[in-house]
Amino acid sequence: MSDPVIEAQDLVFRWPNANQPTVRLPHWTLAPGERVFVHGPSGSGKSTWLSLLAGVLTPSSGRLKVLGQDLARLSATGRDRFRADHLGVVFQQFNLLPWFSGLDNVTLSCTFSDSRRARAQPLASNACHLLTELGLTPSEWQRPAAQLSVGQQQRVALARALMGRPALILADEPTSALDADHQARFLSLLLDQCQAQGTSLVFVSHDLRLQSHFDRTLALSAGAPA
Repeated sequence: MSDPVIEAQDLVFRWPNANQPTVRLPHWTLAPGERVFVHGPSGSGKSTWLSLLAGVLTPSSGRLKVLGQDLARLSATGRDRFRADHLGVVFQQFNLLPWFSGLDNVTLSCTFSDSRRARAQPLASNACHLLTELGLTPSEWQRPAAQLSVGQQQRVALARALMGRPALILADEPTSALDADHQARFLSLLLDQCQAQGTSLVFVSHDLRLQSHFDRTLALSAGAPA
């Protein structure tokens, strides 16, 4: 049996001077290739949970292992390197460089990681393949990101996250600004690409209509065990 991609044990995160924890997980795991939908009201710790998984934050107590690595044992620089090597992140606002072309934004994800760049070789060819799979044409991906539509920018952001076959994708409400048609298409593309690459997925959203597309759900409520 494969080791979990994520393993949380007696995990607590509390902001300084807070009366109660923002995140508390007595025990939670994510299997390789599994796709989990995370939801909860505002303030329930959804974005904090993703920040813990990405190593941007570290637990106040307890243990959190991602791909077998106890992130709290790494330095801040070590966590940055781990994130660049192994994780793909899809942000709500995409976080593309507006003056870079779509193609350059995609290959940028491999700039900070030798191992990820090695897995993505040949770099330009694989980036073009992903963009094509996600429905973008060469003329579209050569444009500056600022000149792309919202749907096109979102697909560029997804291709960037998938470059180098990361073991884990973290998606922070990436469909919240989309209409129903774009939302459905993006979710289908994300799930199909994760399945094709064998990538695990943690997907945060407030839209409960989406949860049926996932293997299981995680409901967060500030300070309460999940």
